[in-house]
Amino acid sequence: MHEVANLILWIVVGLGWLAVWRVGLHVFRIVPLGDWPRRREGLKRLGKAKYVLVCGVFGAGFAFALVMITDDFLSQRAHGLVSELAKFILMALFFGVAMGLSNWPTVRGPVPFPPDYGSPK
Repeated sequence: MHEVANLILWIVVGLGWLAVWRVGLHVFRIVPLGDWPRRREGLKRLGKAKYVLVCGVFGAGFAFALVMITDDFLSQRAHGLVSELAKFILMALFFGVAMGLSNWPTVRGPVPFPPDYGSPK
């Protein structure tokens, strides 16, 4: 029963961070909810690097790291605050960069081949 309670708390912590993050997206003038084409244009304006940082690291990466750190503290496997903070930062960076880079092609859209360079002068 204790594991079920922990699982529910992990989910609440992760979803809580994602809710805070979605509100924070307004700082970058990105509409977190709504129609996909409008939101996609806002994400494209960020560019790849900012998209990976904002949506990957601060979104999914922080949520994943918070859930893992919460698990350590609830199961009493934490080895001190400094160790957990370093673990949090590394997990948020690695997981967030991986998620951001893997999701960027859906935002960018298909690249035409051959590229259209416009009309020659």
